[in-house]
Amino acid sequence: MQHVQQMYYRIYHCFTLQLFQFFLITLLQTVESANTFEEAVEKLQNVDLLAPVYYIIAGTGPGEGAVLSRDREGADVWRIDPQQNR
Repeated sequence: MQHVQQMYYRIYHCFTLQLFQFFLITLLQTVESANTFEEAVEKLQNVDLLAPVYYIIAGTGPGEGAVLSRDREGADVWRIDPQQNR
């Protein structure tokens, strides 16, 4: 029985690692190809995903920050807005 549990653990670990690598590659490709903060937010909102994920991104200018909550069907975006203390 312990052998079966180890096998399931290894499968789960490989699957989790592959998901992490997919999200990391998606993020790196977006950062490398986006010319502006807004373009990066738009790309991360629309990229096809395998599973839900949160992206926390920041630009170089004031007010350029956002938290994206993503699933396979869409995105919720919370913008960082110092004017409104959020």
